Amino acid sequence: MIGHDFIIKKAFYALDQASWSEKELNTYEKMIKTEMDNLAVKEQKIMDTEAKGEARGEAKQKISIAKKMLAKNKPLDKIIDFTGLTEKEIEQLK
Repeated sequence: MIGHDFIIKKAFYALDQASWSEKELNTYEKMIKTEMDNLAVKEQKIMDTEAKGEARGEAKQKISIAKKMLAKNKPLDKIIDFTGLTEKEIEQLK
């Protein structure tokens, strides 16, 4: 029975909590809140890191496209239109 031990442990823990003093219960709740807050911070850091990675990948792709278009002597306005890069950014690639 998968999960059976977990359910039994959870039930025993709930019974144990019923005998806690108010101070013990408050301490436990603060500890749980702290753990949840820490978990939320970690999850946000992961999401931020993923977003930065995606942005870097998109920037590299734009630069790659611009370089290929420059190599084929495509007009500057077309390169700007296709990549979203500024004229200054494209000039730096030359």
